[in-house]
Amino acid sequence: MLSKSFAKKKILPYMIFFVISFLSGCFHSNQKLDLSEAERTAIEPLFRYLLFDNHGAFVLFGSKPMCDALLPSQLDREEAQKMLDKMPEHLRQRVRCLEMKEDLQQAWEAWEKIRHRFRISKYVFARVSDTIFLVNVENVKKIMNDNYSMFEIALGGEFSPEGIVWEMLCSHSVSWKKLLQNHIAMGLLYGFGKDNAERFMQSMHLEADPYFSTDERVNILEATASNFSIPIFVSHPDDPLVQLYEKEKQKISRQYKDKDIVDISLRELTR
Repeated sequence: MLSKSFAKKKILPYMIFFVISFLSGCFHSNQKLDLSEAERTAIEPLFRYLLFDNHGAFVLFGSKPMCDALLPSQLDREEAQKMLDKMPEHLRQRVRCLEMKEDLQQAWEAWEKIRHRFRISKYVFARVSDTIFLVNVENVKKIMNDNYSMFEIALGGEFSPEGIVWEMLCSHSVSWKKLLQNHIAMGLLYGFGKDNAERFMQSMHLEADPYFSTDERVNILEATASNFSIPIFVSHPDDPLVQLYEKEKQKISRQYKDKDIVDISLRELTR
């Protein structure tokens, strides 16, 4: 029979391990934002562009499962004109060049230099080619599980939702290449719903202009925490999803009001 003193010796290491693990979790939820002012200034344009021009704030503080943001190339006027001249006429009519005050490619490089300081486990924040993706892991897993058979067809076989989500960190993921080419799959993953994704597909074959989730338009690169729209997608009058995003927009506005967007966003990313 074990003596009480021996039993205590056997149990104590496990108790210590539990307490350390518990405290570690507490400290993780309150990570110190170790940023210099220069670093904060360097990455702020990237966060603003992702969060408000491309609706990433709805991924962090709303129900939107994921979003993406193209990192535009920095071209001088002559290079831009050459690119336009090579385009077919019907595309050229729909393109306009914007003068960029900030280099978003450079901002992403600044983020890559410091990202190792931040433990991000509930989101995927990754670059694939010239596109940045922000993914709420649990929300995307739920959508894939709820629509497993559809995603199984899109991916060409059985799959692990969690495994697919983290594959986003691999820039050469074959699975994500397949999903990005599937309008229904991406409509679900971008948080527009299956019905709206199907409406988008139908609208591509109609001459009439489709009905969108909002008429509000904020010029690209001009969106801010106090001036941004809900996600824009093919919708219909009285769409409950639109009403949900409008409520989330109000919540997001309060979340960021008079606060540093980098601080608020990093604290959510690392919670």
